[in-house]
Amino acid sequence: MGGLFCYITDRIQTMNENETLSETDSKELSTCDLYLAAFFMSAGCKLVSSFRNKRNGRVYFAFERNPIIHELQMNYHSREAKVPAATYADNIKGLKSLCHTISTTGE
Repeated sequence: MGGLFCYITDRIQTMNENETLSETDSKELSTCDLYLAAFFMSAGCKLVSSFRNKRNGRVYFAFERNPIIHELQMNYHSREAKVPAATYADNIKGLKSLCHTISTTGE
């Protein structure tokens, strides 16, 4: 597979090996957008936690922050990003299941 997916995967691997976050940087990026979260997972970002916001009832997915996560988000919203379709579909199903688990266990 070529194109943007390989470029993104290579950049994440390089970042994880060579770069660290400073103490002042937030270590996580959270989103309540299930499809964006599935995209982040498909692009190789690490899901570190999920939680339900008690005020608005939404489930949020927290990802380990990396230097290109905002670039990934911009590519996703501009419809320029590419990831394997089957992986993306599997991640959507998994996150939907996780949302159901959070809502039934009261976490």
